[in-house]
Amino acid sequence: MYILSIIVSRVIRTILKKIAIILFFFISLGVYAQNDNNSINVKHERARQFYSKGIYHGRAGKLDSALIYTEKAVNILTNLNNLDSTLLANAYQSLGIINKILGKYDAAIKYYNKSEEIYLLENNQTLLAFIYGNKANIYFIQQDYTKAKNFHKRALGIFKKDSIYYTEQIALAYNNIGNIYRKTGRYKEAVTYYKHCLRL
Repeated sequence: MYILSIIVSRVIRTILKKIAIILFFFISLGVYAQNDNNSINVKHERARQFYSKGIYHGRAGKLDSALIYTEKAVNILTNLNNLDSTLLANAYQSLGIINKILGKYDAAIKYYNKSEEIYLLENNQTLLAFIYGNKANIYFIQQDYTKAKNFHKRALGIFKKDSIYYTEQIALAYNNIGNIYRKTGRYKEAVTYYKHCLRL
């Protein structure tokens, strides 16, 4: 009886040790996952701060600093597993705007395209409209009037879905399309679009 109780007690101790090891293993995994999530959150917050600094410097006309901070935000966001795609798309759009102002039109289009891909996946129509307008303006500068007109019309089609809220953007799109028709000698169409703009 005494020997049996010793054996039972040893078996119970062995089982408890194994349970303790298994529990420790899963607790460790949980702590690791939590630390990993915390790390992702810290990096995401850092990226958001860099993006905000880029916007701030851009508005202040400090384009070199704006470019540096926005690129830092993009670098962090593209390396995160839990990707905040909207913030990344916004950062790409900012890089497009900065490069456009610097006269680097091919780079600007490249970043607008990256932003457009994400907005299409998210079906974010409003932000797509702004991307289309930005791309159209570059094509107008490059005298690629066909592409410029197509992108302005795509932007216009989206803005017209909420014509009250986006009245200013619609008027601007009409004006821009009018400018394209004027540049290509199609004055009748130009006047039509200018009239649409004036009505608004």
